[in-house]
Amino acid sequence: MRTHAGSADRLLDMTTTRTVRITVRGRLGERLAAAFDGMKLVRRDGVTDIVGEVVDEAQLHSRLTRIRDLGLELDSLSVVATDPADAKQKGATMSGLATRSNAPATGTANKKTMQRAVVDHYGGPDVIRVVEDDLPEPGPGEIRARVLASGVSFTDSQLREGTYLGVPTPPFTPGYEFVGVVDKVGPGVSRFSEGDRIASLTVWGANVEYACVLEDDAVPVPADLDPAEVCALPLTYMTAYQVIHREAKAKKGESMLVHGAAGRVGVAALELGALAGLRLYGTASATDREKVERLGAVAIDYRNEDFLERMRALPEKGVDVVLDGLGGPLSMPSFRALRHGGRLVVFGAYSTNRSVWKWIKWYATDVHVALRGLVSPSKKVRPYRVQKLRDGLQIIPKGNAKRSLLVGGGPRHPDRFGEDWDVLIELLREGKIRPVVAERIPLAEARRAHEMLEQAASTGKLVLVP
Repeated sequence: MRTHAGSADRLLDMTTTRTVRITVRGRLGERLAAAFDGMKLVRRDGVTDIVGEVVDEAQLHSRLTRIRDLGLELDSLSVVATDPADAKQKGATMSGLATRSNAPATGTANKKTMQRAVVDHYGGPDVIRVVEDDLPEPGPGEIRARVLASGVSFTDSQLREGTYLGVPTPPFTPGYEFVGVVDKVGPGVSRFSEGDRIASLTVWGANVEYACVLEDDAVPVPADLDPAEVCALPLTYMTAYQVIHREAKAKKGESMLVHGAAGRVGVAALELGALAGLRLYGTASATDREKVERLGAVAIDYRNEDFLERMRALPEKGVDVVLDGLGGPLSMPSFRALRHGGRLVVFGAYSTNRSVWKWIKWYATDVHVALRGLVSPSKKVRPYRVQKLRDGLQIIPKGNAKRSLLVGGGPRHPDRFGEDWDVLIELLREGKIRPVVAERIPLAEARRAHEMLEQAASTGKLVLVP
C-alpha cells in the first residue's frame, strides 16, 4: 500500500466524528466491498472511494490497516467536511494529499533490505525467527513480487521439523505459497509487468516481504479479490481440484471417500466434490463430525468406526474414488474400499517422520498398493504431487549439503496449474468456494503463527501479512 508520508498522521488530530474519503486504486469487487461494511463505495475512473464516518484515531488506523491487509493501494485520504471553516483548515492540512504520489507504486526505489522468516535448525515453533536480509534481485525469467499474503500450513510445520519429503537444509525460509504485486522483472520476462498481481506455489520461501519466482511458476490474480483468501488456492484448493478432476477423473453421481475430511485439503475436496455432484464420505474425528456433515458428506469417526467396513456395506460394495492424503498404513484398506472401476489417489506422507525405518515401511506399503493397482483389472492407483522441486527429488527427508535456494520450487505441471487456476479463481469470485481465513498475522509474528497451527487447523488458514 502506498501512503503519503506524514499526511495520514496529520488527519489524526480529530476530536469529533468526521466523514473521510479513502480512495484506493482499482475497482473493488463485491467480496472486497463486504470488508468495508457500513461505508459507501463509489467506483470511478479506475479508483474506488470508500466514504464513511470515523470516530477517532483508532478507527481510522483500523480502516487503513484493513486496506493494507487486502493488498489495496492507497491513492488519497481526505476529510469530507461539512463546516466551511473546517473545510478551509483541513484543505490546507491535506494539500497535496489528494493527488497521486510520483513515488514508485511499490515503494522500493530506495529499499535495500526486507524481512523474512527463517528456520535455523529443525524443530518446533521456537526455531522460527524473523531477520532483516538483502532485497533479492530477479534473475533471467524471474519476477520479484511484494508479498501481500503468504500461507502458514501443516506442510510448513513438516518443513520446519525436517519431516517433509523435499525439505531444504537450514537455514531456509518457510512458506508454501504467496500472493503479491510484481515490483520488478528480470531479463526475458514477457507475461507480467510491474504492478500486476500474482500468486505462486513456492514449496518454501514465501514467508518474506519480497520474493523472486520464475515467471512460468506465477499465475495472475484479479485485483478485486482478497489476497488472504486467494492464498488458500495454490496449495490447498489446487491439490483438491487436481486429485478429483485430473487424477481420479470423478464424474457426476459417483461416490468419493475423503480421508482427513476436516483438514484444509479435506474441506476443499468436499466443497469441490459437492460442486461436481459427487456423493461424499469423509473420515474425521468425532468432534469434527458436524463440520463434515455441513459440507454435505457422511462423516465417519476414524477412531471408533471401520471406514472399510462402512464402504463395503454400501449397495455398490465400495466407492468410486478414495482420496488419501495421509499415506502409509491407510493406503491398503483405502484400495480395498474401492468398488469395481474405482480409483485411489495417494498424495501425502503425513504419517511419517525423520525415521529412516518408518520411511522404508511407508515406501513398502505404497509400493505394495501401487503393484496391486497395476495388476488389478478393475481398480487403479494414482500417485499425485502438486509441486516440483528445483533441487530434485528426495528419497527420505534430508536436505543436501549445499546452501538452500531462496525459493524451493513451483507447480509440477505449470500448464495444467494455469488452466485449473482460472477455474478456481472463477469459483472464488462466484462464491462457490469459500476459503476460510482463521487469522491474518503480521510477518514479524511468524513464530506465533506456527504456534497456532494445531488449534487453527479446524478453523481456517493462517495468513502472514506485511
